[in-house]
Amino acid sequence: MRQASPIYLVAGLVSCFLIWAYHFEIDESVRATGSIAPAGRIQIVQVADGGVLEALYINEGDRVVKGQVIAKLEDTRASARKSELDAQLAALQVRRMRAQAEASGTPLSFVDLPAQWSGLIEAQRALFLASQDRQQKAVDALASSVSLAKREYDMMSKLTRGGDATNIQLLQAQRDFVDRTQALEDAKLQYRTQALGEIAEIDGQLFSLKFSIDERENIVAKTTITAPKSGIVTSLKYATLGASVSAGEAFVSIAPIDETLELELEIDPTDVGSLRLGMPIKLSLGAFDPAIFGTVTGQLKLISADVVPANDATRKAAYFKGVADVDWASNSRIDASLLRPGMTATVDIKTGSRTVLLYLFKPLLRGSSTVFTER
Repeated sequence: MRQASPIYLVAGLVSCFLIWAYHFEIDESVRATGSIAPAGRIQIVQVADGGVLEALYINEGDRVVKGQVIAKLEDTRASARKSELDAQLAALQVRRMRAQAEASGTPLSFVDLPAQWSGLIEAQRALFLASQDRQQKAVDALASSVSLAKREYDMMSKLTRGGDATNIQLLQAQRDFVDRTQALEDAKLQYRTQALGEIAEIDGQLFSLKFSIDERENIVAKTTITAPKSGIVTSLKYATLGASVSAGEAFVSIAPIDETLELELEIDPTDVGSLRLGMPIKLSLGAFDPAIFGTVTGQLKLISADVVPANDATRKAAYFKGVADVDWASNSRIDASLLRPGMTATVDIKTGSRTVLLYLFKPLLRGSSTVFTER
């Protein structure tokens, strides 16, 4: 009986362990890496037209406010082109005023125009006077011709009544008078029509030019780079004055500071099948030792529909992108004001639980699926 007691003791211990292992559960989780990101996403500021960096007013890590000037590009080329277009606009506007006066037959008047347009004004005034003089001489000549034809017609009419001229001669004199009168009216109309045609041409050029000026003004304005939103400068591609910045190139990244911070995850493709939205997570931040500061809880809210391909340049493996909402207040030992976008984290996503007994027998269960099979 004394010899059997150790056997009973071992059997009892084993039985107790099996009962405990059958009832006690441990969490199953998937591990992923992640980093803090603002819910509103990092704002990438691009350069519209390119240029040479003339002034830089920020550094990485600086806080900026919306509308703050952060850099300036040289605007010499853009401003020169803008001045050229402004000069073309002024010339067309003065030219249109001259053509309008010719079309309406009113005196030419340049009022409320800038003093620097004086050269353009004098040139158009001289052109107007020359055109008026040329037009008046042509009209006077035609008017004299009409007057002469009228006298000939009147004379021929008297002669016809006295029997000294035929009706045919009278008709010829009448036709000559009518033709010369029409030529006079046509000449007057031609000058007005030419002026109206010039106005239509100028209006078309003005319409096109104003679009070009608006575009150039926009380019000149964008040589002054401003912050589109308040935040922290997380990356600055150019920090040397005189650097050449290409059009459309990312210049600076700004992470918003007044928005909720969430966690962006990189999930191994082999683990994504066991994940569901709403699963709880625990994360430990690389900047805060978990042995001292503990962990923070949250919830998985998004898994990307497709895998992000591997990147050979950075030696980064393929992964599924995930996003988690984090309850930063769940750990009072971590000061939320110290959190910054880009901080890395190790994340455990709880996928379920299993008993200790099932965990111990997992290798046997896995092996049973391939037993008695041969390749």
